Amino acid sequence: MYLTRLSVDRYKCFAGRVDIEIRPLTLLIGRNSSGKSVISRLPILLRHALSGDAIAPVDLTADGLEFGASFVDLVHGRSKHGAIGLGFRVEEEGGEYIDWWTEIQHIDDYKLQIVKYLRLDASEVGTFELRWTEAGDPLNPAYVVDESADPPVPFAFSGFLPASPRGDVPQPIVTAKAAALSAFHPLRHLGPLRATPSRDYVYPSRRLGDVGASGRNAAEILGADALRDGRKVLDAVAAFYERELGGWRLDVEPQGERFALVLVSGNTKVNLVDAGVGLSQALPLVIQRYVDTVRNAGGGVEVVEQPELHLHPAAHTGLADLYIDAVRRRPRPRFIIETHSENFLLRVRRRIAEGVLDPREVALYWVSDELGSSHLRPIPIDETGAVQTWPKGVFSEDYEEIKAIGQARAERTS
Repeated sequence: MYLTRLSVDRYKCFAGRVDIEIRPLTLLIGRNSSGKSVISRLPILLRHALSGDAIAPVDLTADGLEFGASFVDLVHGRSKHGAIGLGFRVEEEGGEYIDWWTEIQHIDDYKLQIVKYLRLDASEVGTFELRWTEAGDPLNPAYVVDESADPPVPFAFSGFLPASPRGDVPQPIVTAKAAALSAFHPLRHLGPLRATPSRDYVYPSRRLGDVGASGRNAAEILGADALRDGRKVLDAVAAFYERELGGWRLDVEPQGERFALVLVSGNTKVNLVDAGVGLSQALPLVIQRYVDTVRNAGGGVEVVEQPELHLHPAAHTGLADLYIDAVRRRPRPRFIIETHSENFLLRVRRRIAEGVLDPREVALYWVSDELGSSHLRPIPIDETGAVQTWPKGVFSEDYEEIKAIGQARAERTS
């Protein structure tokens, strides 16, 4: 199954309900602290809530990310007695679907989270609803099931998963959970600050396929590939670096039981530690793309924050092509990418205009903060790569600076 929609209501910086269509390549642009990361990191929170490992309906930490110091931090306006809504939709190409929506209420007197409403709508199991009666002991909440006239039933929640006092999970939930989790597997997150390189590394004792949240496994993947797998990933990464990143070719240099990552240009060899930060920050992204290509892996969701970080703008287009190529292969993941790079977006538009990329596979959103709430505005791209309506202020800085230069020049010469 594929993730096709994320939904939030009164969650963090979003005052009302927001539904975000997720396509193979979903791009989020906007100014700092506008709410992009609130959306991009949501799959991590949702997957954890479905995993069965959650303690509360919404755990504040998942996969090493902290979403708040307390539940109040998740509620828009930090209302002590507020509630939030979280949901998603996953679909299969054959028409199967799962719609999952959960509302969580904060009881400040008890510092307690209670699921006040759960609605599951799935092609395989139909509709299943739980509604909190709001009566009785909040430490032992009871629920009306499917609007029936039967007495309310007590349920405890691990994430979004209800269980009776005997530990029984309703069968519709069991069935839908397994299918929904498949849309989030694998779930990868590459944050804005990737791991800094080391001068040397130990060869890993197992085969790795995921660079990890900070890219901490990136070098080990290359070392193992050079030693055991015929350099297929390494050669692809090296060619990308040589083509897109200033002519330097990346290589693995054996050093007995250890190895180093080096950049080679002619007779010059430099340890990656001694090279520019941008070259090492891009490495986990590039490696993950070529690992999936060489091993024909994919599916799931990949969240990438600021892939262009520390790179010269000329290199941004090459990075964009890596993700464009990935969405054209099967199985393909859903990419949710935050970017501040105009060049990255221009390359996406160019590939659409060239007929390489289908505009229906791209969702572009402008995230803005207005009047105390974040807003999400879709920006359609047509089959020619054109954008009909740019929100005011999107990538307008160059134009404004050029106008200011012209005005200053005119004033000095008048």
